[in-house]
Amino acid sequence: MTASPVPASPATVDLLVLGSGSAGAGIAKKAAKAGRSVVLVEPGQYGGTCALAGCNPKKVLVRAAELADLASRMRGQYLEKDADTQLDWKAVQAFRRSFVEPIPASTLESLHEAGVHTQVGQPRLTGPHECEVAGSRIAFERLVIATGAKPLPPPFEGADLTIDSDQFLRLPSLPASILFLGGGYISAEFAHVCLIAGCETAIVERGPRLLEHFDRDLVLRLEAHSRERGMKIYADSDVQGVRRRQSGGYDVTVATASGDRTLTADLVVQALGRVPNLDGLKLDAAGISSSEKGVSVDQQCRSTSQRHVWAVGDCADHGYPMLTPVANETSRCVSRQLDGESDAELDIEPLPTAAFTLPPIASVGLTEEEARERYGDDVRVRSEAMESWTTFRKVGAEVATYKTIQRESDRRLLGAHLLGPEAPELINLFALAMKLKATGRDLKSLLFAYPTLASEVRAMV
Repeated sequence: MTASPVPASPATVDLLVLGSGSAGAGIAKKAAKAGRSVVLVEPGQYGGTCALAGCNPKKVLVRAAELADLASRMRGQYLEKDADTQLDWKAVQAFRRSFVEPIPASTLESLHEAGVHTQVGQPRLTGPHECEVAGSRIAFERLVIATGAKPLPPPFEGADLTIDSDQFLRLPSLPASILFLGGGYISAEFAHVCLIAGCETAIVERGPRLLEHFDRDLVLRLEAHSRERGMKIYADSDVQGVRRRQSGGYDVTVATASGDRTLTADLVVQALGRVPNLDGLKLDAAGISSSEKGVSVDQQCRSTSQRHVWAVGDCADHGYPMLTPVANETSRCVSRQLDGESDAELDIEPLPTAAFTLPPIASVGLTEEEARERYGDDVRVRSEAMESWTTFRKVGAEVATYKTIQRESDRRLLGAHLLGPEAPELINLFALAMKLKATGRDLKSLLFAYPTLASEVRAMV
């Protein structure tokens, strides 16, 4: 897939794009279709993290676990009491591969159809308008850096004995016990998958709780439910090292307030975060400023030091989380500028987020603490458990709760936080309402199809 079916690119191209994820590929195709000469360089596989080793393949595993869990809980109600509801890991992996394996070829084909010239290899900038790839020189007028992020290298001894999230996604089978290092999205989601699959599952988190960016009360309820189901969660625990056991498996030493302790598992997965993937680009040679958070950019995703350079997605220091919707918005913003809209800026807020745990948790807008800090007493908070509500009982909810935050004076929606079935879908309704500046009264007056989970939104405001 290194050769391009389109003619060789000119000596100097209008646009060079580094990276073929959704953000980079989107910009490249739009620019090429507009008549510009475009070269896209991909150092690895075409398609990007989300499609190959992130959101989409992850959701296959999560959905499989979700269905197996629901079927298990519905035995004796919707299903026969002795119905087999065991998750078939090999079948799940085969289904995941059916999504992932065609992506590199289809991505490359779509780029070529749009007229984008492509090249495989590690790009290395040699000047403000020059790049070297596999011994070839590419001169360019404008540059878009879209190289994404990579797993944060673990800082402890024995890190080479662990696997990362990319490797976890490809596991042909699951061990009897598994330990996840880090309490963010990746660990929380995959740990729940393993729990449903029958693994002895544990999470080690350096901070006081999992999923620190979500509502505290809802996270604590999720943790309590997970522990009831058998998951072990070690908060305020800092990993010191990993050692292989002679009898098989691994010992993981963690430091706690009460001293060091040793945890054991057959497999250790490190998910301590992700960092911008800028290694080898030689940004300094092109005069491009960056930090540990990525390429330094303004609200147009434009380099603060080189005005002909943009950075998009997870490799840019734009101040927003590393999420696919953010990457896509940065791509849209840059494409608009390349099309001549010089004043185009990012339009991110409100930004709904979700962790696909079991049950899932979702959030948009301000937390209760942030709202009270900003608006003082002019804050209206509503929160209630929902598992006894008829619509949630019918979908087998064991845990479901909400918290909505409004400004008391005008009922303006400030934030919404959900835990329970379809929380990631329902949060989009609140995001839409906030985007359109609808109030709690507006939502309460809106008629929904019934009986649906979405119809319960009226009762949450």
